[in-house]
Amino acid sequence: MNTRVTQMIELLFRDVQPSEEVQALYEEVQNNCQDRFEDLVRNGLSEEEALAAVMESLKGMEDVLKEYPRREAKTEDENIAPEQEKMQPEAKKPEEDSAAFGPEAVRAIQAQLTGCDVEVVSGGEKIVLEKQGAVHYELQEDGTLRIWQERATENLFRGISWEESFSSFDHFGDAMNRLAQNVSQLISGKIGRMSEGSETRLVLRLPEGCHPQIRLRTTGGDISWKDAVPGEGFVLGTTSGDIRVSLDQGVLLPETEISSTSGDAELHMSAATVRVNTVSGDITWDGDAGVLETNSTSGDTEASGRIRMMNLNATSGDLSLELADDLPAEVKANTVSGSVHVRLKGERKEAAAKLQSVSGEIRTHGVDLTQEAPVTIEANTVSGSLRISG
Repeated sequence: MNTRVTQMIELLFRDVQPSEEVQALYEEVQNNCQDRFEDLVRNGLSEEEALAAVMESLKGMEDVLKEYPRREAKTEDENIAPEQEKMQPEAKKPEEDSAAFGPEAVRAIQAQLTGCDVEVVSGGEKIVLEKQGAVHYELQEDGTLRIWQERATENLFRGISWEESFSSFDHFGDAMNRLAQNVSQLISGKIGRMSEGSETRLVLRLPEGCHPQIRLRTTGGDISWKDAVPGEGFVLGTTSGDIRVSLDQGVLLPETEISSTSGDAELHMSAATVRVNTVSGDITWDGDAGVLETNSTSGDTEASGRIRMMNLNATSGDLSLELADDLPAEVKANTVSGSVHVRLKGERKEAAAKLQSVSGEIRTHGVDLTQEAPVTIEANTVSGSLRISG
């Protein structure tokens, strides 16, 4: 096993929060890179040439690792003895900054963040960005307000021109020297260090009448959205944080996409089309929707409101749906081991239903099942129960 290959992989994963999935990915990448290095050397390449080829192949891994929670920031001297603490320099306060933009200048807001809590609210006459910590922003010529954070691993290849590096052994040696410098600076914290967790926070204030396109994603932070009305193409995403959206339900957004891996999604809003995806997080929807589609692995889903078409899917999570009135509605609910409960609140307690469960119980209460009705329900489960009530 080549030591430099091992160190390279460890450096790529140094900012990723450990988990069984991350450990499995680390071992797979480590084994593949070691095998690739040995094959290249066996086929006639020098160790330096093989190392360069392995390094080049790892550039795509940075995008993969962006989707995983980040390791909490730790000081290098966290184990300092109490009597030595007073000798340490005073910790720097988190960086604070703000910027304001005219509503007419901003067409879209795109944010790609890590470990950063985000709050979006309505108010004021300008778009105001308030940041705490190492958050960067730039208003581009096309009217896109880009917001981002740098991570340490993104600085690994800083200052290295790959095409030039492989043009000769001398250039390759220069690239290796620069890589060694970057590694040293990363370890010492001179580049790529940023405030994380509670020290990194972003607040966006959108004035009334300003509806930019929104694409906002954060890896380890929560997203709170209140009252501000986005434009067409509303996308929110987080890996381990929660997402909470509260909008006037009289405002019907054209299309919405919400995603979270382990965090909950609590949505009080209305949209023509909405898609919500989680792995282990719960989904709560309250509002009007033309089309509501949810997908969850182990999280529960609760939906209520005036919803025309629903497609609810889960593996082990429960699906609970409450229809607010007698509008025509089409319901499809599928789960493996979770239960399904559909409640009709309108005056007409009838539905055309097709229910199927392999080993679970099927019950109806206070609802007439007919061949034709304004509400059609198709529900399937393997071991969970199915229930329709009025």
